[in-house]
Amino acid sequence: MRALGVRLKGQPVEGVISIEPGETRWTFTPNDPWRAGAYDLLALDVLEDPAGNQIGRAFEVENARAVDKSPDPKTITLPFRVE
Repeated sequence: MRALGVRLKGQPVEGVISIEPGETRWTFTPNDPWRAGAYDLLALDVLEDPAGNQIGRAFEVENARAVDKSPDPKTITLPFRVE
């Protein structure tokens, strides 16, 4: 739950997060109704799917480097708009 979030104009959007069994679907419901504007979905690069593929990295690529387990992971930002 700490690895995903939503921001509007750089400020966190408060809401309720739910994760389905198997951790394959994340749902965010804001406390207040969505307002029109430009939002950002933020995801820490430590997220991975059940096969171990990490966000921000190519899938199915042999990589001998150690996985970054640093306490300060990078943030991937995906902008979206609510009209």
